[in-house]
Amino acid sequence: MIFIIKIPVLFFLLLPIISFSQTTISGTVSDSAGNLFSANIILKDSLSKSIIVYTYTDANGKYRLKTNKYGKLNLVFSSLGYAPKTVLINLTKDQKELTVNAVLEEKTTYLNEVIVQAERPITVKKDTVVFKTK
Repeated sequence: MIFIIKIPVLFFLLLPIISFSQTTISGTVSDSAGNLFSANIILKDSLSKSIIVYTYTDANGKYRLKTNKYGKLNLVFSSLGYAPKTVLINLTKDQKELTVNAVLEEKTTYLNEVIVQAERPITVKKDTVVFKTK
């Protein structure tokens, strides 16, 4: 009798673990000089462009993210000073791991001139201190 009760209970306890599967996406992000530290990796839905999951690269330029979404997705790699790169991936329920490596190209950004102007709020004239208030 106890054996008959244990089997259904064990089945219902293990059902979420068995039915809930995730895909691990991993790889490296680099440039022409080597691996990139703290590059952004964003997994987006290809239709709605909504963010599913994101991560950053470690000190060695490696990343790892997990998702339970399937279908056509966009994997976006970006970092400050580099052009973003988008990779279209197609995940199926049977996939447990996927490796995607990315090489980012440098992007030059030109800034406009900045002029800093300031007035001295305090002036000293012989034995008098003058404060400018607005």
